[in-house]
Order: sequence, then structure tokens, then C-alpha cells
Amino acid sequence: MAGSPYYGVQGTRNVQEYLYDFSVNGGLVSGITLGYLPKGAVIVNAVGVVETAATSSGSATVILGSTTDDNGLVASVAVAALVAKSTHGNSVAANMLQAKLAADQVVIMSIGTAALTAGKIRWMVEFYIPSNVVQSL
Repeated sequence: MAGSPYYGVQGTRNVQEYLYDFSVNGGLVSGITLGYLPKGAVIVNAVGVVETAATSSGSATVILGSTTDDNGLVASVAVAALVAKSTHGNSVAANMLQAKLAADQVVIMSIGTAALTAGKIRWMVEFYIPSNVVQSL
């Protein structure tokens, strides 16, 4: 995505924060664009902190990934686990970890199985951008 609104600092670790808020984003079964990750980023870690418990009339699940890997950052988390002040991090299923991004990526939180009816989750993705990566603004 040329013109991505976020670029990290080369040669250092960066943290990009993304916010899912039911009152702003809704909760339909879908993929919700939360932001971007820059080309060349090497993903180190991803974690979500639940600020407001997520609820659902069914068995909703939440995953964090990108347009090229829908669960590449945080694998499926069941709504029952999304209680206030809980944290949810990456797992072995998180395929984007330690991979160098070949292009800018759109970060997407996907809601599956059933809609959410409430919730607020602050996601943080930590990454490193090697000093030899050329970023276009």
C-alpha cells in the first residue's frame, strides 16, 4: 500500500497500536481494518489488551492478521476469554511473526462465527525495521 500512513523508525524496535471499539467499529461477522504495518517490518510480537469485555449472542471468535494472512498475528480467541483486563498474544499459528513484510500490510481484526455485541480491545504489534529497508512515503 503505497502511502501507508505509518512508517517505523529504521534500525530500532517500533510498536504500533490499533484500537477495536464496538461503539465505533460495530461487531458484525467480518474483517475490520484497524491500520497498517510498513514494508520491511520484521514482526516481533503481537498482543491485545481487553479494555471492555467482549460479548456475543453466540460463540464469536476474534483473530488479528492482515489482508495476506488473516490470523498471522494472533490466532483465534473465543469471546468467553475476552474478559476485561485480559491479554491475548501471538501463538505458533501466528505466521507473520519473525517474517519480513514484502509490502505494506493492512491490519485486520476478523470476527468469526457470531457477531460481537460489545467490546474494546487495544492491540499492539511490535516490529523491527532493518536499516537497509527503503520505505516510500
